[in-house]
Amino acid sequence: MRSHLFASPLPPPVMPLANPPASRRPKRQTVTRVAAATLPVDSSHFLRITEGAAAWFRNRPGWMFDVAGSAKFVERVDGYIVACFKPDGQRPGRAAPAVNVSNVLPLATMPSVVSDDREAGRCAARFLLGQEHPDYALFAPLDNEYTRLRAEGFRAELARTGHTPLTLGEPGLLDSMDRGQADKNTELLRARLARLPRPCAIFATDDLRCALLCRIILGAGYRVPEDFALLGVDDNRFLCENTPVPLSSVALGSREIGRRAAALLARCIEHGPSTDSAPSRVTVPPEGVVERASTNVAAADDRVVARARAIIEAGFREPLKIEALAERIGVSRRYLEMRFKSVLAESPQQTLLRRRLREARKRLTTSDESIADVAYACGFSDYKQMALHIRKEWGVSAREIRASRTDSFRG
Repeated sequence: MRSHLFASPLPPPVMPLANPPASRRPKRQTVTRVAAATLPVDSSHFLRITEGAAAWFRNRPGWMFDVAGSAKFVERVDGYIVACFKPDGQRPGRAAPAVNVSNVLPLATMPSVVSDDREAGRCAARFLLGQEHPDYALFAPLDNEYTRLRAEGFRAELARTGHTPLTLGEPGLLDSMDRGQADKNTELLRARLARLPRPCAIFATDDLRCALLCRIILGAGYRVPEDFALLGVDDNRFLCENTPVPLSSVALGSREIGRRAAALLARCIEHGPSTDSAPSRVTVPPEGVVERASTNVAAADDRVVARARAIIEAGFREPLKIEALAERIGVSRRYLEMRFKSVLAESPQQTLLRRRLREARKRLTTSDESIADVAYACGFSDYKQMALHIRKEWGVSAREIRASRTDSFRG
């Protein structure tokens, strides 16, 4: 007698329809316009610009956005977002409209959306002045437009309070690729550092030069930030967080530049170039200073606080308990809280919360993530918790912060 498990044959398998009805097929979006970005892929600033442009085009029906690192891979493109490094421009298709997002040249030959580099220098000066350093220095070793503007803004803001920055490096100092000349430049910088007063706050006009200077300072036996506090520009997280002393930096509005450039390019493609005699030029202000250990003089003098702040900076996006933080440092929670109160006039929990809130505000104003996704990405347990703390900190809702971002160039 057969087992009842095999008493009835299995029903035949149901085969999918070879051609499902049209009502079940996903609708294809008709692409009528194609835009492309041909920006350097080795720059965090240009990568964030590309992200901003991609987010803008993503929500525009009929548009496709292509990211191309080389012009030879670009076909059927109606317009480009480019970085002009030469006076004759850098446009893969000469007949197609293009928008420039580089501030290397004084004046581009096409419409441009660029960072407000003069304001970036002013922002750096205001931040360092707020820390009340006794002396200030400027490290602007590149010979280009954005370096000149950042240095100009830094000097102008310091002048308002009666300060004049000392000059650490003139334009062209670090341009040489020759190893022998590079070694001579390093020795020259060490000699100039020896003549600077200490303590002193140094503003470097970009993160790469700031990272190089940090290594030269440490190699010469000085301390960062106790002897020299360092502040760069660009907030290149890879550089800033992997330098021997994590670098504070002025964050540029890179994603907003991308969004505005995308909107301007779409306008040029759909309506033709402007009839104005001079190409339009839009400047986007910086987001503010991202503070790390290189300017945190007060915390640097207290090893317990400095270690705790480094752990918070690296792990604030994850669940982080103060008890676990104290255990990792090797002190009790009470002692950790006492050191924070003494050095920073706030608790470790308040420091952690403020770091999460700064990140949340940055994401709300510079990304297209949902508010709930922003909350989780910043270490909050849910949207309601983040919204409550935002309301307490700034007196507005998360939705109001999202709505306040500059969208005047959105179509």
